Amino acid sequence: MLPLFLMLFGLASPWLFNRWMPITPPDTYSYSALFVSGAIGIVLGIYSHEYYRYLMTKLLGLESILHKEPGLRVMVKDYVVKWQAISITIAPFTDLTLIALLIMALTKSWLIIAGVITFLTINLMLSAKDIITSILIVRYTASREAILFTKEGFQVWTAKDR
Repeated sequence: MLPLFLMLFGLASPWLFNRWMPITPPDTYSYSALFVSGAIGIVLGIYSHEYYRYLMTKLLGLESILHKEPGLRVMVKDYVVKWQAISITIAPFTDLTLIALLIMALTKSWLIIAGVITFLTINLMLSAKDIITSILIVRYTASREAILFTKEGFQVWTAKDR
């Protein structure tokens, strides 16, 4: 349900942010150019989501691997604490959405807007799983537990006192 809601939010972004849309009608550009711009937005949205998470783990100094088998998935080899895991998980949702909205606000070209809207829609749809994962991390981990990201998701490890 959450992916559907976020996808509809992305598709409704031209209506929600009407003041940011160009004044000229979109038919000043050819429909094939707008279609290509949207297709580029879809490809960038799919690939940049996990690549951005991979970049965030590298910037935090963590050892991570980007698996490309059935889809893209980042596996972090280091154990992380609760809030670090949440920031890694939710980074593509917050950062890429804000970057897309900033591009929408500053650009007055329908070619770029069409690509950004499809990028935003794909990013929000992929971020639904990240939001649910973050909620699960908050709910089921204590402050002393470590989290390990795997290809399938994440694991919670508890440090025992001796």
